[in-house]
Amino acid sequence: MTSIIQQILESGIESSAILLLCCITYKIFRMKIQTESSSDCCKSCFKLHVITSNDGQGSSNDLPI
Repeated sequence: MTSIIQQILESGIESSAILLLCCITYKIFRMKIQTESSSDCCKSCFKLHVITSNDGQGSSNDLPI
């Protein structure tokens, strides 16, 4: 793990881009979002209604490693 961090710190512009990407992905992970969609498929015999939400309260413990 420390060799990865050392390699990132030695590479200048690449490390800045990696850190920026990490910050953006963390912000997206923590973003509060709610979506709702519905679909009528197969001439109304199969109706689908989906509601999803993320309250933005996730932590780093929720990330798969």
